[in-house]
Formats: sequence, C-alpha cells, structure tokens
Amino acid sequence: MVDPALYPKDHQLGMIVPKGGSSCSKCEYLGSGGKTCLNPGFIKWNGGGKLPAAADSYCCDLYES
Repeated sequence: MVDPALYPKDHQLGMIVPKGGSSCSKCEYLGSGGKTCLNPGFIKWNGGGKLPAAADSYCCDLYES
C-alpha cells in the first residue's frame, strides 16, 4: 500500500475523472453503498471514507480493479 502521508502537500491523491475510464465505481475498495472508499490510505488522506464526488466520476492513485 502507498502511504499518502509521503506525498507532497500539493499532491491530489484523488480527483474528478471522465466517466467511462478508471473510477471508484470499478474499484475493489468501493463501499457497499457506492459512496465510500474502504482503502485505509484514502481514508487517511481524505479524512474519512466518504467519496468527494460520484463513484463513476472520481478516482484516486490507490485504485485497484
């Protein structure tokens, strides 16, 4: 697992992405309700598991298919 604490402060671990490509909706860490991420690294970086955007429009560096 990548430790997000090691990224520079201006690095955005997650961001809005175009629909149809890699996204939280296709990630193994997506929570059962489709609105949360269960990856501990994302939770640490984001301050919680709630996704900041719709799962089909958001992705982070910790994506796993």
